[in-house]
Amino acid sequence: MGQQLQLFIIKILIKMNSKLNSQKIAMGKILIGLLMAVGLLAMSAFGPNVSTESKTSTTKSEKNQGKVYDKVEQMPEFPGGQTELVNFLVNTIQYPKESLKKGTQGKVFVGFVVGIDGSILKARIERGVDPLLDAEALRVVNSMPKWIPGKEKGKDVAVQFTLPINFRLQ
Repeated sequence: MGQQLQLFIIKILIKMNSKLNSQKIAMGKILIGLLMAVGLLAMSAFGPNVSTESKTSTTKSEKNQGKVYDKVEQMPEFPGGQTELVNFLVNTIQYPKESLKKGTQGKVFVGFVVGIDGSILKARIERGVDPLLDAEALRVVNSMPKWIPGKEKGKDVAVQFTLPINFRLQ
């Protein structure tokens, strides 16, 4: 597993270095990708965190979710797995320009529910860093495609999930 992760990270570094124009932005995105990969590995080892209730309004889709689980037999998964999740995050995150200028960085924890149909519901900041970074993390999570839903006793169920997103400058 360790060698696969190292090869994956090296591939991301090579791929990103050939695509990105600005060295500063490239390094920021590379660090974001690396830190998220480590965070995802740690998160898969410890499971999702229990979080507070959402302060957003409930939609019709959310009402049909039934019980929201914290842990299930089969946890929800981003289409393509963790590798594709990291690729999605690296390619979608746009470090806010004002945060770049101020040198603002840190880890934003975004909680959300992966619905029975795999949709992202009730996304919220569980632990934020800065309003601009928090807003960007929420934007990215809300733009995710549908996930493969979690399963409990063979049935698709809604599952609480927490995703750490690292914003780090070098």
